[in-house]
Order: sequence, then C-alpha cells, then structure tokens
Amino acid sequence: MNCGYHFSAKPVSFGKGQSAVAKAAYNARAQLDNERDGCKTKDYGDHSPVLFEGIFAPENAPDWARDRNQLWNRAEATERQKNGQPARNIDCAFPHQLDQQQREWMLKDFCREQFARKGMVVDAVIHAPDEKGDQRNFHAHILLTMRKIDGDGFAKTKCRDWNKPEYLALWKEQWAEKGAKALERAGYPVEAERWRQGHKTLAEQRQAALARGDKEFAEHLHDREPTRHMGPKATGMQRRGKEADRWQELQTLVERNGIRLEMRALEQQMEALEKERAQALRQIEKAAKADDRALRRPDSVERKFGDGARQEAAAFRQETREARDRAIQDAWRNRVEKQTAEKVNVGARIMGTGKEGLRVADKATGAVFSLADYMSNIVSGHEKPVSMKDRGGELAGFIHDDPKLMKEQHAARGAQVRAEKEADLALERIEDDMKQGRSLSASDIHNLTSAHQETLRKFGDDGMRQLIEDMHKRNERYWSNEGRERERD
Repeated sequence: MNCGYHFSAKPVSFGKGQSAVAKAAYNARAQLDNERDGCKTKDYGDHSPVLFEGIFAPENAPDWARDRNQLWNRAEATERQKNGQPARNIDCAFPHQLDQQQREWMLKDFCREQFARKGMVVDAVIHAPDEKGDQRNFHAHILLTMRKIDGDGFAKTKCRDWNKPEYLALWKEQWAEKGAKALERAGYPVEAERWRQGHKTLAEQRQAALARGDKEFAEHLHDREPTRHMGPKATGMQRRGKEADRWQELQTLVERNGIRLEMRALEQQMEALEKERAQALRQIEKAAKADDRALRRPDSVERKFGDGARQEAAAFRQETREARDRAIQDAWRNRVEKQTAEKVNVGARIMGTGKEGLRVADKATGAVFSLADYMSNIVSGHEKPVSMKDRGGELAGFIHDDPKLMKEQHAARGAQVRAEKEADLALERIEDDMKQGRSLSASDIHNLTSAHQETLRKFGDDGMRQLIEDMHKRNERYWSNEGRERERD
C-alpha cells in the first residue's frame, strides 16, 4: 500500500570514477563519444526502453546545449579538478496510476519550472519498468548541469546555491505536489493525498493520514519499516542470483514487512467478524423497535389506552401528514430540476428562429407560454411554471415587439461564437508548441478569451493544460451523434 513516492539526487563525481557522458548514455539508452578518454561509452540498447527523452535549456542557450553528446562533453571539459563534479543526477518515480501522456506532462512542467527557468540545462528521460521487475516502476532520470550558460560556453564558476539542502527539499516537495495534482486530474483523490505527503518521513506521513481520516494508510505506515533504494547494481545482483549483503538486508526488511501485513490482514478479518456480530444485534434491536412502533399507532393507542391518549394520537397524525407533505415537495423539486436543462436548451434553439410570435409548450404541464415568459421563469428560479394567463400577459410581446433588441442579441451571440472559435484555434497552436518544446506565441495568448486568461493567471502551466483538455472534450461532444442531431434540428 506504499504510495510509491521516490526522489533522490546525487552528484556525478570524477573522484568516484564517474562520468557525465556515461551517465547520459545510460539514461538515454544511447552510445556517445566520450572525448575525455577518447572512447565510446557502453551501448545500453538492451536495457529497458526509453518512453520519452528531452533536453530543456534556458532561452539564451546556444544550439549545442540541446545536443546530448556536445552538452555533456563540454560540461566535463569545463571541470579542471580531478574530483570535479560536472553534473547532478536525479532518480524519481511516477505514480503508477498515470498514463504515458500524464507522465510526460508531469516531467516537462517540473523540469521547466524548477531547473530550466533557473539557468540549468536539463537532460530528462522516462524509463519503462524492467521486464523482470515491478511493472509499476515507471521512473525518470534527470541529469542537470552544475553551471549556468555564459555566452557560447559554461560559466567559470558554479552556482553553489544549487547544492544547498533547501533546494533538494524544495525539489522533493514540488515533485510530490506535481504528482498529487496529476492524480487528482486522473480521478484518484485518495492516492493524490498520499502522494502529496510522500517526501516526508513515515511518522509525518502517518500523522497527516490520521488528520485527513485515512486510517487504513496510517496503520500500514505504522507497521512498516523504512527501506533503502536498491539501485541498479544491487538489483542486477539479485536478478543474476549473486549473493550481496545489501540485498540480504533489504530482503529481510521486505519479509518482516510481509509478516506485519499478514498480521494486519488477520486483524481485519477479526474486525469484520465483530462488525457482522454487531450488525446482527442491531437487526434484532430494530425488529424490537418496529414492534414497539406498531403499538404506538393512533388506532392501537386509542384501543389500548382509551380517550386519555387521543392527544398523543392526534400529534402522531400531524407528524405523519407533515412528513408526507415534505416528501411531495421534494419529489416536485426533483422533477423541476430534472427538466431545467431541457427548458434551457429548448429556449436557446427557439431564440434563433426569427421575428415571429414565439410560443413554448411545457412538457410537464401542457401549458403554452410566450418565449419571454418561459425564459423569465427559468431565470427567476420558479419551482412551478407560471403561465401567461397567471401573469396577465405582461411579457407577451417582449421579443416580437422589439426587433432592435432581437438584432442586438444575435450580434452579441455571433461575436461570442467568433471569439470562442479564435480561442480554440489559439489553443491548438499552443498545444502544438508545448509538444514541440517551443516558446508560446504572445499573439496566441492574446487571442484567448478573458476567462481563459484569468485561468492562466491563477494556475499557470496547469491551467493551460486544463484549457487544452476542456477544448478536446468540447470537440468530442460536438462531433458525437447527439451533437450532430442537435445541429440538424
């Protein structure tokens, strides 16, 4: 039941025999030229496939910064010390409930907001799960430069602030927040709250779970010991059957956690049996109360207790009548709410037919109204339709006698439709720019409606993605069979 959150960052160090070019080749499953030692890197083409790869650079970066081979060879050439650190590598897991498109959006937004806009060059890839491992293990490798771009090369000095613990804590928190928002949009609210707390300690996650009422997850965290990320070497040892102390330690932890889960399952079975026993007792008590209520009916009271109980019987009858009246009112209210959408749609179609004397027949009552009366009833929120006769015909000729107002309504509606079409075209161009990794056009942003721009102001990149998703949903509804039937009507 672990939420699956993982995020770790380590520098690539010459002092440990590591290479940024080799790390980039492993991440991208490619073979690169390592100019530092004059050899090619190992070919990782037989490893788990790459589902996505992309390089994100600041706006002022030269073209070579977007070429993987040139980028990391230049990063290594800038380091003069034997124990220099040319790059930082981040390993992070995705929520397994997301699909590939959602994983790409999550990674792109995170890399642009947290790294590229602050001056780093980012080489990011998404790996599929290993065929022999956990099939939920979709994860990303993010390789970052340690220096900013300065002109046609890297800066002479490193950005020491990027090494501060505060930055790592911020990145972990933002990765948790990005994953939680993606889960909420995908329809997993419970998993989203668990993922949002994934960067915290087990004790802090358990406290947050209790605060929001997620007792099942809190109990699981209470029964679980923290584990360490195995890494590719220990995983490879296990797959090849080699003995490794670290693997044995991790295996022991997993077995202990499995025992705890089995004990918890037994406890849940005992709790279920106790709930069944309690439910049986409640049914017995309910039957006893039903017998008691039967004795309290008015006729039974009068027969058993005589004239002295007539006042209690009258009160009981009044309570019954009030309950019946409330039920009738609720049924009428539900009926009106169900018909409201149909009334609005009918009214909208009739308004566009011309300057004739317009009438609307209500399906519920059979009454005939003028269009002005009909729309006025909907806007005013009457629970029961008010006919022309009841209102004295005060609005009978509202639209028929005012052609100027009718013309203004048509013109305003036409302008609104044109603005919506221009906004949809702008959103399509923006979506294409986002997929290609290009900067957005200012003219496309200006062509959006004021409501769209307000959404972008409040929610930023997430708001833009939501607007694009809403546009696709509108198009799907329009081109459905039902949409084409409405258009022909």
